[in-house]
Parts: sequence; C-alpha cells; structure tokens
Amino acid sequence: MPVRPPPWLRTIGISTGTLKALLSDVVHALYRQGLRDFVVLSGHAGGTHNAALLDAGEELLKSLPGIRIAVATEYDLARGEGGGIIETAGDSHAGEIETSRMLATRPHLVKGSAPAAYPCFPRHILVRGKLQFWPSGVWGDPSKASAEKGRQIEDVVVKALERLVTELENFVENAGRGPAGPDEA
Repeated sequence: MPVRPPPWLRTIGISTGTLKALLSDVVHALYRQGLRDFVVLSGHAGGTHNAALLDAGEELLKSLPGIRIAVATEYDLARGEGGGIIETAGDSHAGEIETSRMLATRPHLVKGSAPAAYPCFPRHILVRGKLQFWPSGVWGDPSKASAEKGRQIEDVVVKALERLVTELENFVENAGRGPAGPDEA
C-alpha cells in the first residue's frame, strides 16, 4: 500500500470547467484593458487540463474580436527544443525534466531520488483511483536529472517561449481566404 502524504502536503485540484472559466475571466479582463495578444503557458502536462485550456482559447477566439492566442505547455517546449538534453522518452510528472528543473532552482525541495516509473493506465478507460495505476506519482526517470540539465532546460524553455511570443506578435490570420475549416464552413 503506498504511503500517502499528510493532508497539508497534498495538492488541490480544480475542475476543467473552473479552469476554463478562470482563463476566460482573466483574458476578458485583460482584453477590456486593451490587450490583444495572449500566451497561455501551462506547467502541467495533463491531457484534460490542456484540452480545457485549448477549448477555452477556441471560445475566446470566437468571442473577442482581434485577439491572437497561443496555448503551450512547458513540457512541450522543453521536449520539442531540448531533445539533446532530455534522455527519458515519455518523461512527465516528477521525472527527469521536473526534477532537473527543481535541482536547478529549488534543490532544497528535492528529497532524494525515486525510481523510474511509467504508469500503466488502462487504454481508453477512465479510472477513479489513479493511485492504483500510478502509486509513486513519478512518470519518467528522475535518476537522470541534474541541476545542470535543469539550467539547460530552463534556457531552452525561455528561448522557445521567446520565439512563440514573436511568432504570435507577427501572426496574421488568413481568415476568409483558402479552404474553410470545420468551424468556418
């Protein structure tokens, strides 16, 4: 039986509906203040979390004239740009990337090393008891982490984010020209 942390050490969660509403409220407030370009950067690699952000972004595009919006995760930026640094395929929560970044920025919060783990959730089946399939909370190989890798990954993420911001600032949507997509037909 896995050892559960005391209640004061556990994280809290919010529903995807709350996440979408929060993003929508923040962007609407900033829009009223004159902002038109938005980069939503998430440090979470969860599929439903990111789907909620993408969905909220799509709704914002429809409701706010003149906005440009990008949605990205730090994991995607790190994986996409840091292929030569990251050794662990499929790395995610508390694995090589996160542990390296923590060693570089907050080493006092890293308490030893956990063994490599890759959760085995049933394919296509949603589960209530995620700990049954993911007892360690690790998804990847934290033993491959180092502070130096963490610094390199931080640099990669910042540079990729800078490029994304520049790309968004220069982006001109081709609305109304070319083949219509499913929402434009």
